[in-house]
Amino acid sequence: MHGQAIPQSDFFALGSTFVFLLRGCQPAQLYDSHLGIIKWRHLANHVSPLLLYFIDWLMLNGIHQLPQNSRKILDKLTELEN
Repeated sequence: MHGQAIPQSDFFALGSTFVFLLRGCQPAQLYDSHLGIIKWRHLANHVSPLLLYFIDWLMLNGIHQLPQNSRKILDKLTELEN
């Protein structure tokens, strides 16, 4: 969102893609610059809370909060399935 790519930028993009697929609008349209977050959950009340949490996790602001690699994402998905 801020134009500074890091290895985890692809994970953020994945979360943004989920938002687009679920809501049909670009995440940038839902970005709250004052809070530094994408406000989209109010548009997805038909989605599982676990999936909402997962998507939010992919789009966290802090570099240390983002998944560090794809293995972490696969592990989280496995948790969601159980």
